[in-house]
Parts: sequence; C-alpha cells; structure tokens
Amino acid sequence: MKKVKLLSVFALFVCVCAMVPTIVNASEKDSTAGVSDCFSTMNKDMKVIEMPDGGYLQGEATLIKEDGTRVEYNSETDENAISVEQAREEFNK
Repeated sequence: MKKVKLLSVFALFVCVCAMVPTIVNASEKDSTAGVSDCFSTMNKDMKVIEMPDGGYLQGEATLIKEDGTRVEYNSETDENAISVEQAREEFNK
C-alpha cells in the first residue's frame, strides 16, 4: 500500500513539474522574465517550498535518500513555506 501511495505521489509530482516547462537556473536570477515564466501557472497565494538544492516545490513530495531515509515535503503545511508572491520577490533580490 505504501508503494502505491509513493508511486501516486511521484506521478503527481511529475505531472506538476510537466505543467511548468520553463527551467530557471540560479545563474538567471537577474532575469525577471524567467521568474514570470516559472510561476506563471500558479496563483500568487499558493504556497511553495524552496528546496535545498534550488528550485521550488508546490504540493507534496517524498524524497528517499540513498541511505533509505525519507524526507516528506508539503507546501501547504511546511512552516518554511512561502507564497508564490513572496518567492517572486525573493528571486528578484
């Protein structure tokens, strides 16, 4: 059952990622066009999490590390989540 749930979450994560075809690299922070494209499909009040390796996550994901430990992410309940509007502002600094 856990495998089915994990696969469902992973499939949802892939679908969400596929909806945002623009990839914005950290070196492109000076480009506001990249930020606009990155968040263009999101409502400004949606919550996102800035990921440790860069980028943003909207929704839920489970990361399974090489040693088998699991890290759960949920942009709606994470205490470090910020609104899309705040993410845009931070990205433009």
